Amino acid sequence: MFRALLSLHKQGIVHRDVKPGNFLFSRKAHKGYLIDFNLAMDLHQKYGNTCKSRMGYDLSINRVMVQNAKSTPPTKGGKFPAAKTLQAVNQETTKVSKSTLEPKNLKKKGHVLFKSLHQGPKVDIWSAGVTLLYLMIGRMPFFGDPEQNIKEISKFRGSEDLWEVAKLHDRESSFPVELYDTQSLPSTKLRDWCETNTKRPEFLEVIPRSLFDLVDKCLTVNPRLRINAEEALKHEFFAPCHEALRKERLCRQGFSLDSRTSHS
Repeated sequence: MFRALLSLHKQGIVHRDVKPGNFLFSRKAHKGYLIDFNLAMDLHQKYGNTCKSRMGYDLSINRVMVQNAKSTPPTKGGKFPAAKTLQAVNQETTKVSKSTLEPKNLKKKGHVLFKSLHQGPKVDIWSAGVTLLYLMIGRMPFFGDPEQNIKEISKFRGSEDLWEVAKLHDRESSFPVELYDTQSLPSTKLRDWCETNTKRPEFLEVIPRSLFDLVDKCLTVNPRLRINAEEALKHEFFAPCHEALRKERLCRQGFSLDSRTSHS
């Protein structure tokens, strides 16, 4: 997911709709696919026709054109399957029910709760953090209307930081009136929040500390202090992945060298 976002952000594209239902993972291909670009915005042509709604990006950072934003991933060779093979390809993709990916109470909402017109790449990082949080606790953490979400996030991340963001975007008027009259709400540690809100407490016990730290950095309220996609990929949580890829490259190089030696 973060590799796909890094590729997009380098091209000046903000996805603006990162969520569990828009990230597919193929167990057979060992690849993830970020889909549905209907809300994507090209920062280079912010006020023009972006024509990005029908683009799809996979985790190998390859750009692939799709006929529909919800299409399945390409097959080997980069070709898209014919209609008669779509069912077979769908079976290879991780089977997650529609009700799980798209809960009934999960409404399509604006990514910037304060309705700011300044929506940069960091909004995708927040959404990626929420997506990871969903996988960790087994339910959508925020699923109400924008005002209700602001209240919930205030309880989670602290009302002072959220107020500072409202001022940063000159959207103090969007701050819930009820929070004006309450004492400043402190932030809650991510693990403590998860233990209170999870649907599967036993799963939290096997989640590494580094993942909690990564999600915590993705959910930094102030976008100026939030990590970007490149920094997320360099996070220690992905260190085992980088090491495995490094060993795989070394094995390939060794095999290639042995092959050349045996033929010489």
